[in-house]
Amino acid sequence: MEHRHDRGPIRWTRLIPLIAAVGAAALGITSCGSDTSSSASSTPDPAALDGKTYVSDDATNQVVPGSGPLTVSFGAKGQISVNGGCNGHGGTAAFDGGTITVSGLVGTMMACPPPRDKVDGWINTLFESPVTWRLDGRTLTLKGDDVTLTLNERVTRAVAGTTWTVKALVRNEAVESSAVIERVKPTVRIGADGSFTGFAGCNQMHGDATVVGSGSEQKVTFGPIATTRKMCPPEVMDVEQAVTAVLDGEVAAVVDGDELRLTNVKNPTIGLRLTAAPATAGN
Repeated sequence: MEHRHDRGPIRWTRLIPLIAAVGAAALGITSCGSDTSSSASSTPDPAALDGKTYVSDDATNQVVPGSGPLTVSFGAKGQISVNGGCNGHGGTAAFDGGTITVSGLVGTMMACPPPRDKVDGWINTLFESPVTWRLDGRTLTLKGDDVTLTLNERVTRAVAGTTWTVKALVRNEAVESSAVIERVKPTVRIGADGSFTGFAGCNQMHGDATVVGSGSEQKVTFGPIATTRKMCPPEVMDVEQAVTAVLDGEVAAVVDGDELRLTNVKNPTIGLRLTAAPATAGN
């Protein structure tokens, strides 16, 4: 009996260090797994942004003065372009892991009506300090000191089949935006069948238009344009006459995502700046 009694404690004495060893091994495995998971979190690659343009979504538009949209483009050699609905801004972006530091941001000097006149200062404030960034598929998230912005990669629209809204006039090679243009919202639409319809600001337009070429640079040839005969206030008729003057004969068309620039070939000092209307715009 004493012999059996002695063997019990001997077994437990040997088993306790064995349990401790197994537990330590298990902890080692868990720790290794944790390290692997931590190392798997990759640093964002700035190259994924090269040559792409991102446009703010509806929620972000609400925080942009003038309701945006906020457009951010990334070019070669760290170039960045930003537009919030008034002037365009260009500078250099330096990436450090998940942060972007923008330097040398310089904008054009176009005057814009309220509340868009506040957006340029807002952009400068946003980028005066480093912002964090994250890219999930085609969605870019930028986070500043007190704001988080969501933008989606912009897909270039087709000239034909898209309804374009005039945002600014080009006269004497100067870009003009105004409250009148914002209010009347002239539109241009070219059908796949060569038809042309639109609204000049006061009167409806229709006629024929042929699109030649593909890609970002194309040409459109407009036939004679017929309009309704309504009369509107002088400032509205001024916008209408400027729109119809551009859509006369051959017009050079440059597409950049949801943005379209039209320049009259006979008189290259006049043109239009347009954006894809919400019904046809896409991110």
